[in-house]
Amino acid sequence: VTIISNIDYTYKWQSMQGGQMTDIDKIVTVMNDSNYYIVVHSSQGCTFTESSNFRIKRITGWPDEISSKNYTLYPNPSRGEIELCMSHAPGSYLYEVYNLNGNLIHNREIISSGDYCSFMIPMNSASAGIYTLILRKDATVVFQQKFMVLH
Repeated sequence: VTIISNIDYTYKWQSMQGGQMTDIDKIVTVMNDSNYYIVVHSSQGCTFTESSNFRIKRITGWPDEISSKNYTLYPNPSRGEIELCMSHAPGSYLYEVYNLNGNLIHNREIISSGDYCSFMIPMNSASAGIYTLILRKDATVVFQQKFMVLH
């Protein structure tokens, strides 16, 4: 919301919580679908209220790291292949590698059948940069780590 005025004004954001209008910070972080209201008060006694409905369609970020003692990714940084080691984690997994723009660079289904398995992830043809590996088991993220490729 952009407010342009040649008179002094104040404003505040509000949201409906538990049937009551509640003041929130001037910077709004939208975390779920909801109506938000902006209330503008001018120095001349006028008040204007406008509402906007924000709908969350897609979250584009993810946490930097989800760690577990059962998964290791090395070397980091790497000059080529990177190794994903899994201990005490049998089952079917899907790994995905994303660049900083959120583009999927590489993915593969892997099967861990015993107490210890390791898989080589080919990064030889990838550009130098920072990547994120996400490991999923039954669509649930069980491990996530950023790593760097050097050339």
